[in-house]
Amino acid sequence: MGHSLHDGARTNELAWIEDIFAQAQQIATVSGALGLGLRLVDASGPFHRVQIIPLEEEWPTHVLLDALQQDVAPDDARAAEALGYHLIHADLGEIGAFTQAKIVLMVSAEHPLEPAYQLADALGALIADLLQVRQERNQLALDMIFEKRRAERFKRLAEMDHLTKLDNASTFRNKAQEMIAQEDMVHALILIDINHFKAANDLYGHAFGDTYLVRVAEAIRRTFSNGALVGRLGGDEFGVMMPLLPMAQAKVREVPENFIHEAMQACAKQILVSVSKLGKPGIGFTAQGCALAPFDASTFESLFEQADAALYSGKSRKGASAIVYDETLHGAFSNRILRKRFTAALSEQRLQPWVQPLVDLQSGAIIGYEALARWHDARRGVLTPGHFEPVLRDPELAPKLTDAVGGAACKWLGQRNDERDAPPASIWINPSVFEFMHTEFVFDLQGYLDQAGLDWSALVVELNETIMLGSDDGMLMRNLTELRSRGARIAFDDFGVGFSCLQHLREWPIDIIKIDRSFVGTGEIDHRARAVLRSVIDLGHDLGQKVVAEGIENIQAHETLCALGCDYGQGYFYARPMPCDEALGYVPDPSLFPNANRADAFSDIAS
Repeated sequence: MGHSLHDGARTNELAWIEDIFAQAQQIATVSGALGLGLRLVDASGPFHRVQIIPLEEEWPTHVLLDALQQDVAPDDARAAEALGYHLIHADLGEIGAFTQAKIVLMVSAEHPLEPAYQLADALGALIADLLQVRQERNQLALDMIFEKRRAERFKRLAEMDHLTKLDNASTFRNKAQEMIAQEDMVHALILIDINHFKAANDLYGHAFGDTYLVRVAEAIRRTFSNGALVGRLGGDEFGVMMPLLPMAQAKVREVPENFIHEAMQACAKQILVSVSKLGKPGIGFTAQGCALAPFDASTFESLFEQADAALYSGKSRKGASAIVYDETLHGAFSNRILRKRFTAALSEQRLQPWVQPLVDLQSGAIIGYEALARWHDARRGVLTPGHFEPVLRDPELAPKLTDAVGGAACKWLGQRNDERDAPPASIWINPSVFEFMHTEFVFDLQGYLDQAGLDWSALVVELNETIMLGSDDGMLMRNLTELRSRGARIAFDDFGVGFSCLQHLREWPIDIIKIDRSFVGTGEIDHRARAVLRSVIDLGHDLGQKVVAEGIENIQAHETLCALGCDYGQGYFYARPMPCDEALGYVPDPSLFPNANRADAFSDIAS
């Protein structure tokens, strides 16, 4: 195009400036930039510097330079060079996150180009302002991007279990509900519970427990990697929501059920392999419960309840177990179904105590009766607590069970002691952890005893290691101390199967040790078992405690425990649990006991 700086007319000069600006704008548009700024930056000397500023990042500077050089007359170029100026000068600098290319055009000062300068300056100022606005706008956009990413990160942290990096319980529930809504698909909800996790955590420490949980989580994630939702639902409980196959392909329940059995077994194996690397014995066993949607339920709450019922039916089995829900087998483990039936049984007085005698191993006298809950069901007969275990874990239902069974057992014992010409016996009850933690617990027991006409010496309260969770100054300790101060006795049940039993013997107010049945067994007591039994019995006596052996089922075990000096015995060898009325007529065979005929044999029974 070749416009000269010596054309003379201001209009031509202004047009020249505008033409350069227009061409620069065109270059900017073609290159993808948003615009240019043209600004007078120096009016001193024979040449004036006009600055052209591209507004966008990564401006193609060489393209712009080539375009501007075509619009400079050769004479002007030579004149500028004679004065020692470079006609075109490029300078790159950083503005925030953008690149600024400064293009300097040398304009002759011999001609009065003030209007052009003013125009250039005005345009440059306008574009500079636009540049500032654009920079601020882009910075705001960047800030919004960073804030969005930050919000997404915080949201993910809120949805995630911080230890295992799985979804937490709330997130798992929400996502699982969305999956169940896909009615054309069969989904499996699997609940996985680590057997005896608390015991391992107490034995090896919390740091090991955390590592243990992480290993289990990784094993579950590896097993269910294709489209499955995996979450940590509680301390040692995990959940998997797994799409199986379209309903059109499933047709009948057995098709997905067979597949999910294999998947659960593979998961149990994967967990065992994973935690075996931790080098600790006896860990990695799990119980798994599964329910299928829509066959078992169409809502997450109902599906979870049924999977939970299957899970707890499997927890009664040894080792690893994987159970798919079956209403006929696991309905008793469903909280919703069980709650309704339990409430009806309470109102109809079909929850009653049965008792099992405890026998003095020297005299053969019955020193007490353990009260055991029995549910008289019209369809299934007499149910033991193993058939309604969720009741024992329910903070609302468990106290009602204790109230029904404990109160009736105390009333029966009061009548028995009044009517029979026999040494007074005690009643042994097993409250749940919820009663022990309640401020009114002692007063509830006082009510049972008052209604039965018994004093506190007739009551033995049993608790096991799983209940001993509070600190020395907690509600549990206060209730136990209050019970003993009133005259009741405290029995440590299932002694020997926990990991901190000796510590409990030292720190807790315990009067009686009940040796767990696993130490007695159903067969012959070998020399190792005999040594353990002797040690426990001697330990209890050294601490001033009476010792009871549970699970005595044969004459050899009876004779061994008598010879070792065990105080009391309980088991099928003497009597099975029986209705209270039948227990009134039970008398142990005196020929079995070495001191059955001694007059002083009953002297310490009540104490």
